[in-house]
Amino acid sequence: MSGIPITPSHNAKYPSENPTAIQRHVAWWDRDNDGVIWPSDVYHGFRALGFGIFLSVSGMALICLAMSYVSGSTWFPDWAFRIWIRGIHRGKHGSDSNVYTKKGLFDERAFEEIFFTYTDPPDFDSLTLAQLFKLTKGNADPYDFFGWGANFLEWMFLYLLVWPEDGRVTKTQLRALYDVSPFTVHTCPKKQLI
Repeated sequence: MSGIPITPSHNAKYPSENPTAIQRHVAWWDRDNDGVIWPSDVYHGFRALGFGIFLSVSGMALICLAMSYVSGSTWFPDWAFRIWIRGIHRGKHGSDSNVYTKKGLFDERAFEEIFFTYTDPPDFDSLTLAQLFKLTKGNADPYDFFGWGANFLEWMFLYLLVWPEDGRVTKTQLRALYDVSPFTVHTCPKKQLI
């Protein structure tokens, strides 16, 4: 296993000098720090994380289709399916963990609740794949088909991204992904096959 250092973009253009947690969370994908995430940024980000061409193209298409319109500031869809960091908080969907508020702020209580609700003693600081499945089912709002799918894909992407040797995603790894403090993601060569 090799580690890829992932740090947020520090010079990205935001609506204020104090970006929200969700803006910091997505800023890593903004390679040129212009406040806009292009589909090519998403693709190259997936490739930098160690994912193969198929998952990189699929992830780019799904993310840009889902997030472009809602993050934009007009009533018209963006011709290039760009994602606007300034409006990324509007991309929050139902059936999620509610760790980000509707304004894009990090909710510490909701984060801790994940581990309190879905883990078993004595391992209150890590989640197995089975517990992640319980989490996605436990957060599912009735008839929110888009939210169910988005939540499931986000957690599966997280699991592939971290690819824990012992099968457990730790609280530290998850917090780093949510609040984008500098962290290292361990990648697995098996992802290159996907």
